[in-house]
Amino acid sequence: MSKVVPKDWIGCPKKSYLIGRKFVAFKTPLDETFTKLKKTEIFTPNDVFDWLTKSKIKIGLWIDLTKTTRYYNSKEIINRGCRYEKIWCEGHGSVPDWKQIKTFTDIVDNFISECPDKIIGVHCTHGYNRTGYLIVSYLVNKMNFRVDDALKAFSDNRPPGIYREQYVKDLVHRYHGDMNKHIIMKPFWTNKPHQDDAGHSNPKNDEVKILRNPSIRPEYYNHSNRRNDDPYHRREQNHHQFRYTEQPRNHIRFSESSNSHNHPVRIDSRNGHTSAIPHCRTEILHGDKVHKRKEADKRRFKEFIKKRRERRKLDRANDERGPYKTDHEQNYYSSHYRNHNSHNKYHRS
Repeated sequence: MSKVVPKDWIGCPKKSYLIGRKFVAFKTPLDETFTKLKKTEIFTPNDVFDWLTKSKIKIGLWIDLTKTTRYYNSKEIINRGCRYEKIWCEGHGSVPDWKQIKTFTDIVDNFISECPDKIIGVHCTHGYNRTGYLIVSYLVNKMNFRVDDALKAFSDNRPPGIYREQYVKDLVHRYHGDMNKHIIMKPFWTNKPHQDDAGHSNPKNDEVKILRNPSIRPEYYNHSNRRNDDPYHRREQNHHQFRYTEQPRNHIRFSESSNSHNHPVRIDSRNGHTSAIPHCRTEILHGDKVHKRKEADKRRFKEFIKKRRERRKLDRANDERGPYKTDHEQNYYSSHYRNHNSHNKYHRS
């Protein structure tokens, strides 16, 4: 009888890049008893070793953080000459406690002292939250990382990083970080399980839901909206939709203008705006003019740089002109030329 595949496991990316030069994170492998998987979805312990061997990485320690033994047989790991360790972590939103952190730290320290040249593989069910929590804790405690840098290092090599808010909050609180620096992102594969043959996500389904953080105001750019050659009403409609969905809740409200029916957005203090039109709306309403003005500014700046280079080149040539009898005479003529813009002072009689 085939076993049940863990929830959201199929669409979850299989593995990470090297984290902190010592760790690799991956989702839990499933053995051959899970028969309802497609050929491209199969991910066994042997696949992990084959991938690491192909990448010329030597793994010496395998740490399992799941709270079950049904996914695979640990003898498969030991038979490949790799040390296997099991730390029973609850998961499902339950943050690892200090005992589990200490156990993980002691295991890693002992292994590094014995085999400093080999790396460590860590996995939970999906290889994100419990795995990321313990790896980040070790980077902070033993490798002198700041917690904000450790979280970024994990998210860069295992995107989008830890996506359960309680894990990030606990790490930031425990190690005195700044919560405002972190935007917690829920992976697209939690709702759309999809993965290509190489184990990467499909860009067409790469939709990331951002959990709102009211303290961070997202930046708005006109290219995030629509092109300026779209009809005016289409641009306005999309502009409204973007502000409603991406800005923090209740940050801005739109209402019909009492002054003009052609301008459906009231731009005043009631919507958090000043009397001036914001830059984003300026580009929406006058996109072509803004583009021409930017091009003219670039042209003027290039001309200014060119003239400045020519002027400096001429000054250097005039300063080096000589020879002079003494340093005082050279300094006198150089300063006199710069003050009076006269070439005649440099010609010797």
